[in-house]
Amino acid sequence: MTLLLYLLIFLIFAIINALLYVQINSQAQSRLQTLKEEEKNLTEKYRKLKAEVEALKKQANNLKTKLTEEKKVEQLTTKSTQKEKTDPINLLKFEGLITNEQLEKAKNYIKKANSNLELIDALVVLGYLDKDKLTWAKNKIEE
Repeated sequence: MTLLLYLLIFLIFAIINALLYVQINSQAQSRLQTLKEEEKNLTEKYRKLKAEVEALKKQANNLKTKLTEEKKVEQLTTKSTQKEKTDPINLLKFEGLITNEQLEKAKNYIKKANSNLELIDALVVLGYLDKDKLTWAKNKIEE
């Protein structure tokens, strides 16, 4: 009888052990499935982020190129503007106080008259410049 009792206890422990094994295995499979889904989602996110990083790198390179070009234009503009501000004729043209046509007429006047007039003086003689504009240009250059 005791042997039967021992066998019954052993059988109960075996059944409990089997049930625990099934429960643990089920939880492990469930967790494994969850981890596989998370891995799939993370892989997809990684792929999207990698593509986004590549797009941002291209955008950064485009912006660098554009900035370099703008700096070159700015340097050329600055040099041009500085020249315009140090030469009275260029300054007057830049400010719209004289035109290219008026300059050509003044140059032709000097050639025809065979005179030693400066271009700015010829502009005054022809009436394209007055004393106020000339004074303004000289003061602007001296600034």
